Amino acid sequence: MLVIKKNKFGISYDYIWFAERPSLKNAFGRVVYMQCLDSGPAIGFLRRPFFTKIIDLEQDADTILSETSRSTSYQIKRAIREGVTMVPVAKPSDFVSFYNLFARTKNRSKLTEGELAGWGQEVLGFAALSEGQPLAMHTYLVDTSVARARLLHSASHFRTSDDSSQRNAIARANRFLHYATMLHFKDQGITKYDMGGYAKNSSDPVLQAIARFKDGFGGEVVREDRYVSLPLHGLQAFGRVARHVRSPAQDWSLEPTGFKQ
Repeated sequence: MLVIKKNKFGISYDYIWFAERPSLKNAFGRVVYMQCLDSGPAIGFLRRPFFTKIIDLEQDADTILSETSRSTSYQIKRAIREGVTMVPVAKPSDFVSFYNLFARTKNRSKLTEGELAGWGQEVLGFAALSEGQPLAMHTYLVDTSVARARLLHSASHFRTSDDSSQRNAIARANRFLHYATMLHFKDQGITKYDMGGYAKNSSDPVLQAIARFKDGFGGEVVREDRYVSLPLHGLQAFGRVARHVRSPAQDWSLEPTGFKQ
């Protein structure tokens, strides 16, 4: 279990990750429980259903690859043949710059270095490089106490290219990056690779496409609900109202970047 303290717009609150279930003593505080392992009603909390996909990293590397779809496996192997490599992202500013270009093409909120740093040392970033140029980047929240790495952000720039061969190369690099980070975390003793959410039974074509992408890696869909304490839920409701009377560019949501499908 991880406890990460956050502060936004002068409001302090806690994110508690991977707990068994919400604690009643926190019901009167400003708390979000993310992906509780035992989903069910909890007094004093608003429950939001949440699904994700888990890849078992206790399998050997060949088995992990064999569990992927034929297309995903081919793209990973081709990226390896093409010399794509995985490296850690050394500077938060490098990831933020890369992510914000992606966010503009997806009409998502920009990420700041302060927001990224707010997740602390538990967040790690990795990039897929081809000839020294980044084609895709990911960040992960890593909880060694439960041996889990959870995808937080995933960004690539295939929408900015008019060259179909380049877009295909970027797509291959992104799949390779998932596989390469799986093996990296496996070597570090992590046993669960969390794809960062799964839009189960969604009618949204965009979310359906993301789910199909994640299905290409195999794994198991699990339900791990999100719980928001009632005081924090009230503040979130106030933020949504305030957003309509302030600048449209002002983001008053307390939802952290990267949680949206």
